[in-house]
Amino acid sequence: MDVKALRKALESLPDDQIVMVLTTERAFPLVDAAESLYVPLSDFYGDVYCTPEEQDAKIASRASGWDDPAPEGAVRIFLLEPML
Repeated sequence: MDVKALRKALESLPDDQIVMVLTTERAFPLVDAAESLYVPLSDFYGDVYCTPEEQDAKIASRASGWDDPAPEGAVRIFLLEPML
């Protein structure tokens, strides 16, 4: 992902949107940036889920591998995901 694509992904989000980065021990190029749902499991990590809108789109398109719905209390985040 380049800066132009990242700017486009961010332009529609509100200024107070939480942004999170999926981390690893190595540096990898950024390949995706999207709204997700997040449930913290500690101060340092948590689980990420599809938004209801993404889940509905996967089901409607009959895409395989849709995820379980996020539990109650999940918060919307903007997730930056590196190529792993």
